[in-house]
This record gives sequence, C-alpha cells and structure tokens, in this order.
Amino acid sequence: MGIQGLHKFLENNTNSGIKEVHYSKLQDKIVAIDTSIFIYQFASAIKSSVEDLRTSDGRVTTHIHGILTKTLGMIKKKIKPIFVFDGKPPNLKQNTLDTRKVKKTNAKSEIKDVITKIKNTQKMLEPTPETPIQIEEHLENISKIKEYQEKLVKLQKKAVSVSHIQMEECKEIIKLLGIPIIQAIEEADSQCAWLVKTGLAHYVASEDMDILTFGANRLIRKLSSKDYVTEYDLNILLKELDLTEKQFIDLCILLGCDYIGTIGKMGPKKAYEMIKQYGSIDEMISLDPGFNIKPYKYIIPQNFNYTIAREYFMNPPINNIKKEELIWTVPKYDELKELLKIKYEYSDDNIQKIFGILQGGYYSVICGAKSKKQYSIDKTAYIKKLRQNINFDSDSD
Repeated sequence: MGIQGLHKFLENNTNSGIKEVHYSKLQDKIVAIDTSIFIYQFASAIKSSVEDLRTSDGRVTTHIHGILTKTLGMIKKKIKPIFVFDGKPPNLKQNTLDTRKVKKTNAKSEIKDVITKIKNTQKMLEPTPETPIQIEEHLENISKIKEYQEKLVKLQKKAVSVSHIQMEECKEIIKLLGIPIIQAIEEADSQCAWLVKTGLAHYVASEDMDILTFGANRLIRKLSSKDYVTEYDLNILLKELDLTEKQFIDLCILLGCDYIGTIGKMGPKKAYEMIKQYGSIDEMISLDPGFNIKPYKYIIPQNFNYTIAREYFMNPPINNIKKEELIWTVPKYDELKELLKIKYEYSDDNIQKIFGILQGGYYSVICGAKSKKQYSIDKTAYIKKLRQNINFDSDSD
C-alpha cells in the first residue's frame, strides 16, 4: 500500500519534484527493482483478460511470464536492473497483513458466488427468445452477465497472491539471466531506498510511495512498455514542502502507512499544517488543543506507536551489500533453455526470441559480452541486413 494519498498530496503541494521523463534518461543507470510489486502488477493485469497462465498439467506460470516480460522490457530500455526481494515482514506490519489476508479471503469467496451467478444467468439465455417479452428478458440477462464479469475481474485482482515458491522460481530465472539479486532482511522498499542513498543504485523502480519515506532520493513509477516514466526527486520535494526528512516521515505517518493506524478526523491538508506548525507529531499531540481540550477534536487510535514507526522508517534493518557483489554476468543459456522448455513449456521459438534480446540486445553490453562500440557495429549491420531483405518494388505486373 505504501503511504495513503501521498502521490496526490505531492501533486497538489509541489511544483517540480515530480515530472514525466523519457525512459532514455535511465539508459546505463542502475535501477533497484521492488520485485514483488512488478510481479503482482503483471498478475493483476492478466486478470483483466484471462485466468492465470498455466502449463498443460495446470501449474501456474503467470509469475514466470511476468518476470521475463518486465526484465526484457528493461533490457530493451538499456537499464541495469537489480532485483530486490522481500524478507520477513516486520512485526509492525502484522495488522496490515492480517487485514489484507481477510480481504483476499473474502474476495475469493465472492468470486465463487459471482461465477455461479454468471453460469446460472447464461443458462437463462437459452433457448433463443422469440416474443418481445422474451427478447427484453434476454437483453436484461446479457446486461447482468456483463456486470457480473466486470465485478469478477475486480475481485480477481483483489485476490491476486504470489506464493513463496513462485518468488523462488522467479529468483531462479533472474539468476540464470545473470542479473544481481538482493534478499532484503525485511522490507524490499527500505532495501531499495538504501541502495540509492548509498550510491549503489541511481533509482528505485516501484509503485509504493513509501520508498520516499525510507529516504530514496530518486523514485521511478510507471516503468512499463510506454516511453515515459514518472520521476520523484525527494530533495526537491522536501525543499518545496519546506520540511526536513524527519518531518516528512512524520507527515507520511499521519497520512497513513503500513505500520500503525491514522488519527481520526485529520486529512492530508490538516496533517501538513500540523507538521508545519509544530514540527513533529510529538509536539503536535502535546500542544495542539484538539488533543488536549475536551471534547477532543482528534481521535488517536490504540497502539499509535508513531515513534516506533518513525524509527523504522529512519533505521530499518538492511542487508549491507558491497559494490563488488553487484555483478551482471552472461546468461546461462543452456540451463535457462532447459528450464523454460521443460518446466514452463516455452516453445523453441519463444525461447529463441528471448535469447535474441539477451544476445543481440543491449544486455550484451551490460554483462560485458560486448563493448558499446561492437554493439553499435552489430546493430548497424543487423538493420542493414533487414533493409536489404525488404522488397520495395510495389509494381503488381
């Protein structure tokens, strides 16, 4: 979830800290990838059109297609990715995780009910209507089925989950591709932010806004097949908001994070005003009349351990990776081919397309198999060969 409403708040209260930039700005840049977000994104997008992708014996392969699609897309954009995986969730997050689990369970239960309604309504479409009344009922049932199908898609997205085994399978693919993997101790968000803060990565790519709360100077959102991405510059944002990093963390806690509840009757505008006026949550609760004069204006939830949440944002447990551990290597093509073909039932043609992107594309430069000069020569020769094979003669005689 990240920070509730932070993107909208920043859009409304800052000018130049958020901007749309062409993906070419990321060329040759090291980008820390919040991996679970990308896999969930792909799985959720699949639900808009089809069920999970599966092998002939029913094993789900959506996550494999997802990680390959996202990885190859970044390679085409000449990005140097580092994939960061979540570790054990912090104890602070347990309430949020429990709530999400309940929502997914409820969604799965509703899915069964909606599917039953669709099947029952479809039966009512037969036989072909003949009278005006039958035609009207027929059209109403078609409309109902459409509504049920739209609801089904929304529920399926809510019920999306990726198992530990599936995450491990994604790691196996990434390792064979030759791309660095970092296993976070707890949250991948904080690990990604640390990589940027220490200069080991230039950007974090994630949809979660709490990357900024953890102190990442540069966040990229909407990294997809499109030409433009959204860039967030934390230093500019803090300057425009006239907040210190610690005050920004307090603001994010008030907006709503994964670790504690929010104060009742306090929206984003008021939260910002409070932090600007008092400088911290501590002073706000201590001095503002809304917390100290009955009837109290603001409702503090139980276990509002904002000091613990603040400390977690400022000093989360981190896997201290060294620069020399981040190495991009030539893919293990034979092992990758066997895995994709045998375990995930990829065709030879699809495997060859993947290898073409890795061998002939920019990853050959990233992993050191080719120099930029050789890559440019090979690319020019390839384009020239394609053009020579095109028949420009449009005469039909």
